[in-house]
Amino acid sequence: MNLKKIILKNFRCYDNLEIEFDHLNAFIGKNDIGKSTILEALDIFFNSKPSKLDIRIGSVGPMELVCVFDNLPDQVILDDTAKTSFKEEFLLNDDGDLEIIKRYSNPTLTEKIFIKCMHPTAPEVSELLNLKLPSLKVMAGTLQVDLEDVNKRVNKEIRQAIRSQFPSAIALQEIQVEGGLNAEDNRKKIYASLQKYLPIYSLFKVDKELTDGDEDVQNPMKTVISKVLKDEEIFAMLEIIKERVKEDSTKEADRIVEKLKEIDEQLAQNLKSTFSKEPAWNTIFKLNLENELGIPLNNRGSGIRRLVLLSFFRAQIDKARFENSNSPNVIYALEEPETSQHPNHQLLIIKSLIELSQSDNSQVLFTTHNSNLAQLIPKHSLRYIYIKEEGKILVESGVNKDGTDNVEILNKIIQTLGILPDPSKTVKIILSVEGPNDISYLIHISKILNSEDPSIICLKQEEEKGTLIFNILGGGNLKHHVENRYFKRLNVFEYLIVDRDEDGKYVEFANKMKEDDNSDSAVTVKLMMENYLHPQAIEEHFDVYEEYLDDKINYDHINTEENYLKPLISELKRVRYSRSSDSKVKSELNNSAVQKMTTARLKEIGGYEEIKSWLDFIKFKIEN
Repeated sequence: MNLKKIILKNFRCYDNLEIEFDHLNAFIGKNDIGKSTILEALDIFFNSKPSKLDIRIGSVGPMELVCVFDNLPDQVILDDTAKTSFKEEFLLNDDGDLEIIKRYSNPTLTEKIFIKCMHPTAPEVSELLNLKLPSLKVMAGTLQVDLEDVNKRVNKEIRQAIRSQFPSAIALQEIQVEGGLNAEDNRKKIYASLQKYLPIYSLFKVDKELTDGDEDVQNPMKTVISKVLKDEEIFAMLEIIKERVKEDSTKEADRIVEKLKEIDEQLAQNLKSTFSKEPAWNTIFKLNLENELGIPLNNRGSGIRRLVLLSFFRAQIDKARFENSNSPNVIYALEEPETSQHPNHQLLIIKSLIELSQSDNSQVLFTTHNSNLAQLIPKHSLRYIYIKEEGKILVESGVNKDGTDNVEILNKIIQTLGILPDPSKTVKIILSVEGPNDISYLIHISKILNSEDPSIICLKQEEEKGTLIFNILGGGNLKHHVENRYFKRLNVFEYLIVDRDEDGKYVEFANKMKEDDNSDSAVTVKLMMENYLHPQAIEEHFDVYEEYLDDKINYDHINTEENYLKPLISELKRVRYSRSSDSKVKSELNNSAVQKMTTARLKEIGGYEEIKSWLDFIKFKIEN
């Protein structure tokens, strides 16, 4: 689930501001224009509550923080154990996105939460989400809905039965889900479950002077805990613990009520046990870093703490690349991460943030005043904040809706930051590929070849030295990137490696890269990077699934043009991932199965000389 948009109404300096987000978002503007306000508004939405100082001076209406999410999960569990979807429950807006409104009354700041969605309007079905299971059964009986073939223990099934019997028009509405609702209202439970699918938001205020009591560098450790707690397996175990605690404690409470009946029956009739809040697991588990003397990180110097923060982001990149996990989405937000950092560290942290934003489960937001770093950011990721003549504050992207350069905004950025000089000359080559799985394969295979022949370059070592930068283009961005050549002004050589693919659609872009003296390209001989995996490496990694894969996958055509991986990917999706895209399987192939490769196996499938030629070319460009 990704953050697509935020709308701020009557929040601090903003009367009505709408910002669209990318995976990477760099906010640029003059001091005190409201850059940090945007990051802090998101922190309030995800993690805390506003104060009266957050209400816009002179505003009359309520204050609102609205977040819109896309890339939603196909299936969710909301008010029982049955899988459903936001679409089936009519919880999506007119764009098919999840839109959550947090509204705060002025001046008391009483919070009410709404979901803006296309929802049925007919009275028979408009209030179904309010009802818990017993009430749903009663309504079905009142409306004479046939439940003979319906699982009467599942809320979703009964709601669908009623809706199917009473078709209704739908209209854009605000459905209240929290704040002022009766404890028995089922929407509270739905929203509590929905929150588990929201991204984790981590705000790091590394621009201010840190003291021993600050938690800014503690936040990475808190983020680690939050991500672990959202792991599907751990979450399931915690749910079992929660339900057991509820069950046993409710029994104890009921015994107390029964004893009270013996003393005062009327008083006992008005009492019942209830759990008003979900357990806050992240407040139970504490994680810190200590040195050998037991001195915690928050008592160390600010320079050390900032280096740990940098290492945290780099560790997240490795996790995204190499681990096959169902990690929750995380939004990383930083205020001026370059502050008080050595220039080399400035480049390293920005490069790390860019790479982190390219992983499937991450979005990055940061503010900056540094012109050297701003020029490394793709134009579509630039967000410029400024005041128009009539006093209204606007946030605009570095590109227009049609993908062309927003020249006016780019000029404003240049005027604000000054002339943009060339970045550090340590970078010798930019290696552009289609996706993160390609990077994973190349890093692993180069490490394997280097371990057996040190004359072959190890891409991971070059990346860590800062001589090589990976650039992920993605199929949709490849054409735009090649035509505009955004790295040209950096005067750094760019090498593009693309899959041949069955339709050969990327060959023309690779040829175009050869037209420039400062760039070159290679097109894979095989259909895609995964075809450079030996079948034995794949079988060894997926050995527990041999009963499913034996006799289903034909490897006879491994050295031909036929894509032998297609049936394998399809079968793995079925037996290993009940609902997933090809990318999930490819991720495991390129991150895990590749580690079973050897030089001998690469030679056997006919890929050694080709891949070695790529690595030798990269080595030559770095050394010359």
